Amino acid sequence: MDKSLKELFEKWRGEIPKEDYSSQVQLRTYNLFLKKINEYEIDDLRFMIGQQYGLKYLLPIAINYLEEDIMTEGLYYEGDLLNAVFHIPKYFWKKNLKSYSKIYEILLNNKSIIDDLNTEFEANRDLISDREKFLKILINKGNAL
Repeated sequence: MDKSLKELFEKWRGEIPKEDYSSQVQLRTYNLFLKKINEYEIDDLRFMIGQQYGLKYLLPIAINYLEEDIMTEGLYYEGDLLNAVFHIPKYFWKKNLKSYSKIYEILLNNKSIIDDLNTEFEANRDLISDREKFLKILINKGNAL
């Protein structure tokens, strides 16, 4: 993982952002696209997974963090890395059953941690709700429903 997403043959989508007219999201995404993966911080993983960039390379790293602590925190709140993983589209899981199974197992092994979250906080309510949606993704003969 001493390579960047660019070096791993991941294609950049669209125009290369310019500081004078591109958004902060575009600039950050492009800068992380060029950064070596082994230099990523947790929030870099959260951000790029949220942008759905480099999932093939970044999700296994995120899974390792989540196995150690399901509530791994990037920049915003406990569980924000897990939240980014929950928002990966169903079609990705259809093609990546092994990763889906690992996340599923992590969720089952840490059920009480999520069940015991303080639901006064919206982020925690969202994690609980998104966990249930993730666990209900049905994979039937290779088709995500």
